[in-house]
Amino acid sequence: MLSNNKPFSAIEKKELKDTDITFTQLNKKYNLAKQRANTRGVKILPIYTFYREYLSQLKSLSKKLNTTPSQLMPLVDVHSEDGTYLNFRLMLRNEHKLLHSEQYQQRAKTILEKGFMTCRHCGEEKPLVDFVKSISTYTGRVTTCKKCDLAMRKANKNLGVA
Repeated sequence: MLSNNKPFSAIEKKELKDTDITFTQLNKKYNLAKQRANTRGVKILPIYTFYREYLSQLKSLSKKLNTTPSQLMPLVDVHSEDGTYLNFRLMLRNEHKLLHSEQYQQRAKTILEKGFMTCRHCGEEKPLVDFVKSISTYTGRVTTCKKCDLAMRKANKNLGVA
């Protein structure tokens, strides 16, 4: 992985043009990854470094799958390897969904076996019955207890957010 965040050289621009991929397309992928990184509060590669790494992985994946990078681009997702976007891997969308569904199934199994979950707001470990009832609770996606959820709703209502 290069740590060079300089704009593309003329040679790199020509290579990019040869792949039929535009800076706009690359920027959309970068902005999506950046949005996810900001939501999670993690770091992401600088923009041109991200572009270079993305293109490098896209080219190698397209060679492996015997297709062009421009045809493959809409079919791949950026998967963060270590929780940050400083180290990522391109995966086919279906493969990526399957990976995450397996992770959620494992997480759900652990939560159900344990019978307790930690609320992300108050930090207390509480029984599952104290969490908002939904299927998402059992996959670990909802991690807010009923008490905190009610308090947040009340606070939002007072702010006029509803």
